[in-house]
Amino acid sequence: MDPAILKSRPTDVIDGDLAYWTGGIHALLREREDALALPRRAAAVGDHNYPWFQKDKNYDSLRGDREYQRIMEEVRRHWEQYKRAFGVSSCPVVQSITHPEGIGYREARWEPVG
Repeated sequence: MDPAILKSRPTDVIDGDLAYWTGGIHALLREREDALALPRRAAAVGDHNYPWFQKDKNYDSLRGDREYQRIMEEVRRHWEQYKRAFGVSSCPVVQSITHPEGIGYREARWEPVG
C-alpha cells in the first residue's frame, strides 16, 4: 500500500470503500480521529454496508466509542432504507479459509440480513 493514502484528508477521498478500508487501518493503529473521520466520509459518499461494518474486526477498538456508534447508527438507517426500498432479505458473506494443506481461498455464501 502507498503510505500517502494514510496522509490523505477524508474530504479528498471520493471512493466509499477506500475511505472505509483506510479508516480501518487507522483504527488498527489506534489513530482515533482518522479512524472515525474515514467511515464518516464513507457513509457520506454512499458506502452503507452495515452488515459488513458490524463484523469488521479492524474497527473492534472503536466499538465502545460513542462517535463510532453514532456513525454506525447512521449507516444502519441507510441500510434499513435500502432493505425496504429493494426488498433485500440476504447479502453475500465472504470469508477467508485456509485449506488443511495451507492453501488459502475464499468462500462465499448468502446469509439473511437482520
